[in-house]
Amino acid sequence: MNFRLYDAHNHLQDERLAPHREAILAALQSEGVAGMVVNGSCEADWPEVLALARRFNTRVAADVSRRIPSEAKLAPTNVGGYAPSVDRSELEPSGLVPGHLMLIPSFGYHPWYVKERSPDWQQALVRHLEAVPSAVGEVGIDRWVKDYDLEQQQEVFVWQLRLAAERNLPVSIHCLQAWGTLLDTLRAEPRPRCGFLLHSYGGALELVAPLAELGAYFSLPGYFAHGRKTRQREAFRQVPSDRLLIETDAPDILARCQADGVDVAVLVPNCPVCHQTSTLVARHLEANGISTVVMGVAKDIVEHAAAPRFLYSDFPLGNSAGRPHDPDSQALTLELALQVLEAAPFARTTAQSPLRWAADAAWKFTYNNIAAMSADELARRRAEFDRQKELARANRVVAA
Repeated sequence: MNFRLYDAHNHLQDERLAPHREAILAALQSEGVAGMVVNGSCEADWPEVLALARRFNTRVAADVSRRIPSEAKLAPTNVGGYAPSVDRSELEPSGLVPGHLMLIPSFGYHPWYVKERSPDWQQALVRHLEAVPSAVGEVGIDRWVKDYDLEQQQEVFVWQLRLAAERNLPVSIHCLQAWGTLLDTLRAEPRPRCGFLLHSYGGALELVAPLAELGAYFSLPGYFAHGRKTRQREAFRQVPSDRLLIETDAPDILARCQADGVDVAVLVPNCPVCHQTSTLVARHLEANGISTVVMGVAKDIVEHAAAPRFLYSDFPLGNSAGRPHDPDSQALTLELALQVLEAAPFARTTAQSPLRWAADAAWKFTYNNIAAMSADELARRRAEFDRQKELARANRVVAA
């Protein structure tokens, strides 16, 4: 299978990545990452985001131009930078050039920094948006940050949302502990027709449907593979497949791990997108001195995304940690993963668990195959799914 990977949200301009930036970009290109959105957070870093987009996308365009006839000309693309004037059929649906990483800049005032804005911040934002094709973000509302000023945050967010709607630019939205306020704002204010991204969505699963109806896309970070993020992963199960994106949120995931004193990360993805995101996160952590191993079942995805260490179980999706309700299977799977972590002889090592889902490989054709289920069985499974949702909802209420 030929996978094209996209990072919906990162902060490549962050000074913590400066010593590694060229190596990161080279690695992403070599592994087939097609595009990334680099988000500015305030007036101080917008110029660096703009400079990165201009420098890197122009370099990509120059590389493309060397591979096409000399009489071809360069023309602006719809994502920033330039691409050769070739038949549009040779481009990705997004306008990206196949085989070349494109850096898509995004400019916005993050709620953490709204108190620092200058008197002419709005004009500065417009200037950056008009400098290259770009998006709006990272913007939003945050009641978690210390000494927050919700009134200022709301004022700045609404102005930026209206600007994005007026110009039909995608918006990358940050929200912590303010989901009700955000939903009310999105319902009351104009929104861009092209939609908006809820970066590292952490709201309730009950909000997924109403937010999707308003035009939301939801991006899943590798950090949600953490054992404490069960609630967030459950919410992502409700996200429509055509609204699901992945992100690294680099370098913030690294900062969180470093703040927690993490030496080793064991990543346990569930869905196909989780496998992709977790592998990209594993590579980022490894590049910064944190050893990783991915426990997964989607071998083609993980190996294509180049996991440094991978324990593969030939199980159905959702069972990366072993058989359900089988502690011995789960304990053995974890032990095998730790052995891979300790003894892998080289990068991109894959080891396969000896455990089997069933003696007969026919399960690969019958497992969760709706066409092979009776109406009664489908009804039973739906009832069980609804029952589990109610249990999860009750647990969230207790935890709150």
